[in-house]
Amino acid sequence: MTESVKIADAVKPNFASSEHVGKIEPYFESAEHESIGDAVLLQYDQGNVYGSKFAYQAGSHILSLGYVVALAGDFYANWDTVSAGCVEQVSDYWTTNEERSIQLFLKIAKTLFSDSGGYLQCIIQTMAAQENDVRNGIGQGEDPAQDAVHAYSAGHTAALRQAKIANQTRSYSDLKQAYFLEGFALHYLTDLFSTGHMREARRILHKTYLGAPEQPEQPDIEVYPADLCAQKQHDEDSANGLWVQNQLGESWPAYGDKQLFTGKSAKNFQQAVNAAQSGVLEIWNTYKSGIIPPTENFEALKRIPILDNLNQPPNFFPLFQWNKANPNSLLWRKDMPRRNDPDLTALSASMSITQWNGIISQIKASPQDINMYPFSQSFNSGANTIHFRLLSQSEIAINLYGPLNPGPVWNMQGQSVTQIPEVPGITTWISTTKLGINNLGAGVYSLVGFTASPNKGPITVTHLGFSISDSASDIELIWSDDSEDGNDFWTLIDTNYGTYSRDNSDIAMIKYWKNGPRGANKFELYSIPADFSAGPTRVNLNWPTALINAMFSYRIQLSDPSDFLVSVAVDSTQKRTTWNFTSWSNGYSKINTETFLTSTAFPVQTILTGKVGSDSQNASIVQLYYGNTFPVPNYVLIEVVQPSRTTSGRLALPSPRSSQQFPIAWPAHQSSEYLNWFLSDVNGDGITDLVAYASSDSNTTLTVVVFPGQASSDFSAPISSSITLPANRGALFTANFMFPVHARQAAYTYPATDSNIGTDNGPTSNAGILSFFDNYGILGVRMVAPVTATGTFTYEFKGQTPAIAGQLSTGLGWRAQNLMGRGESSEAIGFVSCC
Repeated sequence: MTESVKIADAVKPNFASSEHVGKIEPYFESAEHESIGDAVLLQYDQGNVYGSKFAYQAGSHILSLGYVVALAGDFYANWDTVSAGCVEQVSDYWTTNEERSIQLFLKIAKTLFSDSGGYLQCIIQTMAAQENDVRNGIGQGEDPAQDAVHAYSAGHTAALRQAKIANQTRSYSDLKQAYFLEGFALHYLTDLFSTGHMREARRILHKTYLGAPEQPEQPDIEVYPADLCAQKQHDEDSANGLWVQNQLGESWPAYGDKQLFTGKSAKNFQQAVNAAQSGVLEIWNTYKSGIIPPTENFEALKRIPILDNLNQPPNFFPLFQWNKANPNSLLWRKDMPRRNDPDLTALSASMSITQWNGIISQIKASPQDINMYPFSQSFNSGANTIHFRLLSQSEIAINLYGPLNPGPVWNMQGQSVTQIPEVPGITTWISTTKLGINNLGAGVYSLVGFTASPNKGPITVTHLGFSISDSASDIELIWSDDSEDGNDFWTLIDTNYGTYSRDNSDIAMIKYWKNGPRGANKFELYSIPADFSAGPTRVNLNWPTALINAMFSYRIQLSDPSDFLVSVAVDSTQKRTTWNFTSWSNGYSKINTETFLTSTAFPVQTILTGKVGSDSQNASIVQLYYGNTFPVPNYVLIEVVQPSRTTSGRLALPSPRSSQQFPIAWPAHQSSEYLNWFLSDVNGDGITDLVAYASSDSNTTLTVVVFPGQASSDFSAPISSSITLPANRGALFTANFMFPVHARQAAYTYPATDSNIGTDNGPTSNAGILSFFDNYGILGVRMVAPVTATGTFTYEFKGQTPAIAGQLSTGLGWRAQNLMGRGESSEAIGFVSCC
């Protein structure tokens, strides 16, 4: 016989990848409670059984432990009223009279195990129909978070007392009764894993309206409008989720009612089962020892989300919030679609029902409520992304997104909030870049900006360096610089990094400035030690340059010891383009620049580098011309240049080995509509293809365009895929409020098929596209990828999470349109591919 059970996901549900084939219904599912109770392991002297095999006799019915968990609270509660018509709750007296709470809990539980009222048959039918919202008035049950903690504590204590009796009698039926009482208590515990119950102000809103004198009952009002406001907050928090942490230091993405079986909620399901298992183990241990643990040591309550501070960032701002500064008022997010807005409005304690009706009418008419349930479908990708988000001038949140077990399913993996030096003034961030891996195996990230001091004081440079572990749990600020740099009359445009010295492995950071005195432009050169032992050191303050249109790093072959810094400047008057390939020697003390002129008289929109075709090991430079600055409307020009070295070692820039022009036959004629271009072998034939990802300005049309690569370095005629959702799978897949934030090439892992039975996943394509979007202030993400891993150029929708654990979509700022050869669409600063 097993004396102890490991707290783990004993039963692993099937989190289907197509969990939401349409609108998520905003009502609670009894099956969610049931699945948790059925997954725990119950120990007996005669052997162990899962909760699904509990077989408890209630009247003429046989119940699993999961059924007991589901029935408690929602279907079996106390309806006896006390003063002023209020219903007495199990949680009401826990902090002042524990025994009264325990006896009230036992009274309610007896109603179920005796089935004295004969209600159970009717309730079972109701549960089967998933219609468990049977309360006459939302908010009278035991759902608010702290109430649920108190109710579970009372029920768990009652179950422990019964287990102590079983210790004395050594009776199987007495122990089973203890498990029944624990199952009844687990309803309240499992409610604490639904985000809709974690931070709502339901009790505050219910009837008395913020502590005002009780208003008389009004039979003509089916549900009080303030209760409906509480339900709206419950629904919003359930749909969008929150990032939570428990006392054990575990953190995870949590979601609410109707979402426990979805892939994005798999970790939350596991955590809920672990907590329930902890409570059940304490019943078993008390049965074995006869010792009841003290209330403050209840193990299950150490595993629930910490309820404090869930109202503030990094999570989105709540619809309603208790005003700690004034107990007689409530705070309301009056500008409801701006879920990233901390400006909350205080509501008076003396508001009438008419005024509350006005508020609930505003909520129901608000766009974020109307569009609360965009299409959701989990997906798996190994594409880890770091998200830097400024919380204040002295605090930054760092989120990690990627594959999360169980599943694995792509979701939020970790989060840390760290302090940064506060510099007086307003900081404008320019770039966030991963530089490499340090000797401890952590990623090193560089953040660059500048700060305008108050009262038109001097401009200060802002350099931050972070060491971030793979889980984002171990973060160290390894450099910080906010010194004046003498660039008060210049505009910082962009930064670039590379190993540009032929005889030194240190990393160069290049800053490009323009609009200096008399319209001058310049570069600045900084160096960073290869071991990241120090931050950027300025080497060259003033390196003049022409007005450039693009700059990028380029290495002819991967085996080369160093990169070139390439800058591109278009002179429309002279009808030519100047290419400068720059490197250094003697560390970064000697500069070497080779210049080439071409006859192109219009600016390049996007520049990519990589191997193209099949007959060379040299990397090519792919130039893309399109949009408003391209002289041929509704066409795209693709030119492939392949630099090489002569026998004397000098660089050669021949004429384009491929120059092709294609009509744009897909709905993306403006350059601002292109979110990403990249090179990848889409169909798996060993030859690189060119891929474009576009979104209409209305954000309602998504298109992927593939230009199949040829061995000759040419590209074939484009193949476009309109990314849509079949009508029979639901709606609200794309919408004008889903504003693009960041898009990147990403690996996509296909589900397992009959051909790879026995493995957790199917094949992987590196040609997937991961795109983040704003969902009324909350960050969402979608994945599109080739239909199959090989043999096709056609793309389709693979998954979407419209709200990533309630995280705000803001980053550090926005990159300007048409910037430095990276396309014209604007993009959030702060998203970095980390793996």
